[in-house]
Amino acid sequence: MNRLNKQREGGFSSFEVLTVVSIIGIATAMVVPNYIQLNERSLMKQATSELHSNINVARMSAMNQNTTVNVNVAMSAGRVTATFTNPSGGDVMAPQVLRRDITGFSGATQVRFSSLGLRLGGGGGNQTITLQSRNGLNYDIQITPAGKTRWCSNSPCPA
Repeated sequence: MNRLNKQREGGFSSFEVLTVVSIIGIATAMVVPNYIQLNERSLMKQATSELHSNINVARMSAMNQNTTVNVNVAMSAGRVTATFTNPSGGDVMAPQVLRRDITGFSGATQVRFSSLGLRLGGGGGNQTITLQSRNGLNYDIQITPAGKTRWCSNSPCPA
């Protein structure tokens, strides 16, 4: 009897190992899509908040330098790029090239700030820049006529 117990203590049966591996596989299959979606949202949030911050810096530069600052958003070499220039075309700050995850944008291609920090042009409503990911996720940046900016993960931004 003692001999049988020693043989039994040697390890796991192949059925037990197969059961554990199957449970881990099922759990992984359920978690991976959520992780990918969470990661994409995180990258979109980072890119949108960086562009939002740079637009605010451009507005502050317009007020500090007592001049107009232009923010231009365009596709360049397959990437969304924002440039920040003064009326003579000189860079106010370094251009921002957004992550490769951002595959496009829509809405305003130019936002201009006056020396008072007010938005110039674009009509009486908000100007919106919508960033788009390769999987169809859209984040908005809104600029009011008063020059105030905000971003939101719902497109369009709620009123």
